[in-house]
Amino acid sequence: MTVIGVAGNVNGGSDNGIWAEAFGAATDITITQAAGSTITGYTHGIRADNWGAGAISITTAGIVNQTQTGASNSDTYGVYGYNGASATDIVLMQTGGSISGNWFGMYAKNEGTGSTTIVSFGDVTATVSGGLYAFNASSAKDIIVNQTSGTVKGGDYGVYADNAGIGSTTVSLSGNVTASGDYGVRATNGSSATELTVKQTAGAIAGRTGILAQNRGTGSTLVSVVGTVTGGAGAGIQTIAANGSTIDIAASATVKATSGIAIRDGGVAGNPTASDAIGGNVIVNSAGMVTGDAILGLGNDTFNLAGGSYAGNIYGDDRDDPQSNDGIANHEGNDTFNWTGGKLTGGFYGQDGSDTATVSASTYDGSQVLDGGDDTSVADGMIDTLTLKGVTATTNGGKITNWEVVKLDGVNLSIDNGAWHVGEPDEGTTGVFLNNGSTLDGMASLDFDGNMAIDSSSTFVGTGDGAGVYAFSGDVTNAGTITTVDDAVGDVVIIGGNYNGNGGQMLFDVALGDDNSKTDMIIVNGDTSGTTNVGVNNVGGTGAQTNEGIRIIEVNGASNGLFSLIGDYTVGGKQAVVAGAYAYQLYQGGASTPTDGNWYLRSQLTDVSNPSTTPTAPLYQAGVPTYEAYPQALLGLNGVPTLQQRVGNRFWAGNGNKVVAQGADPVGTPYAAPEEAGVAIEGNGVWGRIEGAHNSIEPRFSTSGTDYDQNVFKLQAGIDGLLTETESGKLIGGVTVHYAHGKTDINSVYGDGEIKTDGYGFGGTLTWYGENGFYLDGQGQMTWYTSDLDSILARRNLADGNDGFGYTLSLESGKRIAIDPAWSVTPQAQLVYSNVDFDAFTDAFGARVSLDRSESLQGRLGLTLDHENSWQNDKGLLNRTHVYGIANLYYEFLEGARVDVQGVSFASRNDRVWGGLGIGGTYNWDDDKYSIYGEGLVNTSLNNFGDSYSVKGQVGLRVKW
Repeated sequence: MTVIGVAGNVNGGSDNGIWAEAFGAATDITITQAAGSTITGYTHGIRADNWGAGAISITTAGIVNQTQTGASNSDTYGVYGYNGASATDIVLMQTGGSISGNWFGMYAKNEGTGSTTIVSFGDVTATVSGGLYAFNASSAKDIIVNQTSGTVKGGDYGVYADNAGIGSTTVSLSGNVTASGDYGVRATNGSSATELTVKQTAGAIAGRTGILAQNRGTGSTLVSVVGTVTGGAGAGIQTIAANGSTIDIAASATVKATSGIAIRDGGVAGNPTASDAIGGNVIVNSAGMVTGDAILGLGNDTFNLAGGSYAGNIYGDDRDDPQSNDGIANHEGNDTFNWTGGKLTGGFYGQDGSDTATVSASTYDGSQVLDGGDDTSVADGMIDTLTLKGVTATTNGGKITNWEVVKLDGVNLSIDNGAWHVGEPDEGTTGVFLNNGSTLDGMASLDFDGNMAIDSSSTFVGTGDGAGVYAFSGDVTNAGTITTVDDAVGDVVIIGGNYNGNGGQMLFDVALGDDNSKTDMIIVNGDTSGTTNVGVNNVGGTGAQTNEGIRIIEVNGASNGLFSLIGDYTVGGKQAVVAGAYAYQLYQGGASTPTDGNWYLRSQLTDVSNPSTTPTAPLYQAGVPTYEAYPQALLGLNGVPTLQQRVGNRFWAGNGNKVVAQGADPVGTPYAAPEEAGVAIEGNGVWGRIEGAHNSIEPRFSTSGTDYDQNVFKLQAGIDGLLTETESGKLIGGVTVHYAHGKTDINSVYGDGEIKTDGYGFGGTLTWYGENGFYLDGQGQMTWYTSDLDSILARRNLADGNDGFGYTLSLESGKRIAIDPAWSVTPQAQLVYSNVDFDAFTDAFGARVSLDRSESLQGRLGLTLDHENSWQNDKGLLNRTHVYGIANLYYEFLEGARVDVQGVSFASRNDRVWGGLGIGGTYNWDDDKYSIYGEGLVNTSLNNFGDSYSVKGQVGLRVKW
């Protein structure tokens, strides 16, 4: 065993500073330098040659200088350790200070059976070759090179670990390593070696090639960097490993090369552009700042971009070898690119092989090139698949190219140059697949070469402003949405292959009008199958009656697909969409070409019982019957009562006005003769009445074929006062207030509806009662209405709280003609003018509804048969009754009502001639202090007896004041 300790300065002159040798049975050589010491030698600063059986351990803490210079003087080392075949380990340990040498700084060559370790805590410099150099011969084991701090400088190499043995190689660097020549760090394993690791934990590495890790052995290869790695004419990092390698670039790391190649797997050592003949699967994990291309060579390689920035292109195979792009399998790998974070300035080029790329980084903006390589066909066995996941970007089709399959997963992707090619149209497994809420926007236009499949949550959008053409050369399967809705008509979707509707939908812009309406279209040159819902966005169309219809889907192949309209409601089992006064339904086949296979929107009413008949009547929207009946419903509430209905009987004569004769014997006949009793006309009074009616109307004329039933409830109250009295009679004036409520049920083939109306108002009356039985009654009233209109068919509110106004004027006259003291008849006539109006409104479908006219002038001729009686009650006060039956004949002089729905008029006029029968009566008691009265009346149309009728009843109470 040889032990040398140095605490002072040593100068070897023209030879070695320190030289130790061991031979034969000798064992270890140990050399230790203390801090503050300087060792100087001409050929070697410190040299140890072990020809024995032990190990070498050299530890320096001071300065070690080797002074001979010159590139031809190769045997010049700062620290040198050599083991012969019988020796074991070599450990070169620098704990501080500095070491310099001409050819090598620290040199360890182990031809023995142990491991080799070099540890540097200081500065190491070599002028010609390597700063740190470790070599294991075939029988040696592991190599460990560990730089924990300081600077290592070399000529050809900064650090070189060359393991031809049977162990692993580990290079760990925490300082700066620089080579003026080929390699900042070079680590190689021979065919019998195992793992190879180059791990940078801090500092900077620079050389013509920054790091070369070359493993011909049986183990894995790892290069891990956290600092700066700089290459020159070579690569920043190069790995050559048949068994595969991993390159980890931490977030704090920077990798670059003036050659423009930051990362190279395969090729020739130091020549990153040479073709790769080794192969091996490399995995690159990049999270730092990388500038330059990544060339991954042969093998099934993976590049994971997880953070930082990458400025350059990523090539799955050999960038500069034409065989990597010839579409012929030349051992190129199936490469994978995963971009989950960080920024990429450049692109990914998969080249030959079946490559896979997944892009989910939010920094993807469409400016990057994503090239699957080879071509877009599966015929050569190379199937490239791109998945975009959760990103939003605008790009042109040339930047996403050479993919057989593109999957969009939760993506918003816009193609802005009008062309994109994915897969081949005759290869059904290829194309673009939209999944999980993805949107593909063709923007102004798109010529898509390939197939497309859309899942139930995804959408293809064309926003061509009415001039867009979106052509698909292959098949389209749609479980989601294809839409050209952009409030401009004229966009066209052309499907060159077949269309399969898998429960999806198509959305169109259409100016809903007549046959010549402008519209978006879908043209299918192949066959259609499956089911598809069709939505229509009406762009300025006001509706019109169609004949052939508006063609929105053209099918040039077998038209076996079922297209169903997404409508506002259903008519006859088919959805309908509204435009103005009309409703449109979707039909297969033109009216005159029912087997043409195309699909049309038509506003024609189909006979549900015989749908094969050619429809001729228009199909009006569901609100039309309600709008048409609306003014008639208001007129039904706007009427006024007759005089008898309003206040009951106030004129008494004959038996109705029995007066006790003066001095009469109450046992006999105490009443005076009628001619002596005269007449009684009641004057002042306060009254109120309730009226209920049911009207069932089948109009004489109705544009929409509407009939309706109306229930009416009214409350009216008034106060009357005697204005003047003469020998001829009395003039009584009054004021009234009233409330009206109506519920109108509308029935029509176009859709049932309902109107609920409340009205409040006031009025005035003026009545002349003549002593001779003649009367003249005038009344007028004004009413303010609020109405809610609903469509039963469409199940929606059409108008809420629509305001209206009505006024009524009435003049009635009659003459009582006595038959005997108890009986009389009263012929009478009445003329009533009624006018209503309502505010124009826009309905739930966007149609403008307004009133054109709504007025009535109705005449009534009536005849009552009256019976009166009176008597004194137990209190000695007068009670009396008036019972009558009445027959009326009515005539309507005007033309009814008319409304305008988006420029289309709808009129309704009831039968002109009506007749009615009724009974009524009045009961007064206590000298006319109180009076109760009522009437029941049944009216019917005489034009169509019993088809239209009304039943009305009312009761009132009057109190004298």
